[in-house]
Amino acid sequence: DNIKASTAQSESHTIVGIRGLNTVRQSQEIKNSKSFEKASSEFFCRLKKRGASSYPLGQLPDGRNVYWFSCDPSALYLRIPESLAIDTDNDVSTNLIQKEYLASISSAAAAMKMRYQNPPYSLIPCNKELYCCIWGCSQAQEGSTEENHRQILGFTSREELKRHLDKYHNYSNSLSSKLQKWQRIAEGTQIIELCADLTSHICSKKYRLSRCCQTIESQQSDENGLFVRSPFDKRI
Repeated sequence: DNIKASTAQSESHTIVGIRGLNTVRQSQEIKNSKSFEKASSEFFCRLKKRGASSYPLGQLPDGRNVYWFSCDPSALYLRIPESLAIDTDNDVSTNLIQKEYLASISSAAAAMKMRYQNPPYSLIPCNKELYCCIWGCSQAQEGSTEENHRQILGFTSREELKRHLDKYHNYSNSLSSKLQKWQRIAEGTQIIELCADLTSHICSKKYRLSRCCQTIESQQSDENGLFVRSPFDKRI
């Protein structure tokens, strides 16, 4: 009897010990699980913050802001402010941008005449009544047979200008609208077209910078050959 009692007591202590060990293990597993969940949550929070971070790179001639996102490093994003959208009802901002651009073209033309007796290049503004393309698109001057005598491309209505901008200076697969405030510019052809237009805009105001440029073949061109997406007779 004493042996049976001793054996039963020993088995009881063993069971209690096993249960206690299991409890400790379960407690440790729960603790480890919570630590893992916390670490995972903090890790994903850091990834989310890192992915959502954006960096402003500058502003395009038409007022669109350029951003780069670390979560999409191979692309650029354009932010379209409502006050500068070409399709808004109020075109005050658009007119202001065009007036400033045409003033720069006039100033550059005057400086060219003062610098050279026979200017190697001539670019004049379009008529003030027209809506001009501020990206440097140009056409041959009326009455001139010289290839280097150019005039800024102009349109008789804001709707015609908008169609031109949507076709040649959109840089995205979709058209701009009031509801679409962001545009993604993909790596490759779209970014090349944007850089070429920026070059044309800059060189239309600063002719001497064109010496650092070279001509390119663009996938987009005017079907009728009425204008060039450049202040010169060739695209740069």
